[in-house]
Amino acid sequence: MRLLNGIKKLAADHRRREAHGVNVYTRETGPIAYEVSLRRNTPDLGAILLDSALDWWWESAARVYPEESSSALVPPAIRTLCLLTSVSIDDFASDFDFIDEEGDGKDITIFGFTRGADVPLDSLALSREVSTFINSEPSRLEMVVHLFLDSHYGYLFVSQKPSETVSTLLPDLGVTPQTIVRTIPYKRLNLAILENLVSSMLR
Repeated sequence: MRLLNGIKKLAADHRRREAHGVNVYTRETGPIAYEVSLRRNTPDLGAILLDSALDWWWESAARVYPEESSSALVPPAIRTLCLLTSVSIDDFASDFDFIDEEGDGKDITIFGFTRGADVPLDSLALSREVSTFINSEPSRLEMVVHLFLDSHYGYLFVSQKPSETVSTLLPDLGVTPQTIVRTIPYKRLNLAILENLVSSMLR
């Protein structure tokens, strides 16, 4: 009964978020996070990112995958770091839209770098760049977007004092003063905190 009540409460929380807007997770220092229903409300995410003034790289992984995946329309189960361009945007869309036989999407992490910056392509260097971003030190990384495979919500991690480029992009992703309905302590993100992403990159 306790488990059932917990599931009902979680479902109710999701319905309230969908009905009322965006949650923001704040802390005294370090990036904050916006919780946005990206999969439902931003189906053209790839085009929005591509039109922004940042360079975007993404990687993805599926938990359950069809046995027959040779079709060009089916994305690879694991996609290593890839630059978002007008050529690769269809690959991005296939990852973003993918739904497996269990009803889950892909776990997707997207890194937004200053336009023209040298991007660290190995896991160790990239994790160091994310750590620099977390510590509010000068960084080429300006935004991290993470979508969990079992949720249509995504988390937008940005500096507490974002660049003009990021500030201009946020409304296109559904984040405005009018859409923010709740301010929540960052620690309430639990396993979704950005620091856990660094840990997973080093495994």
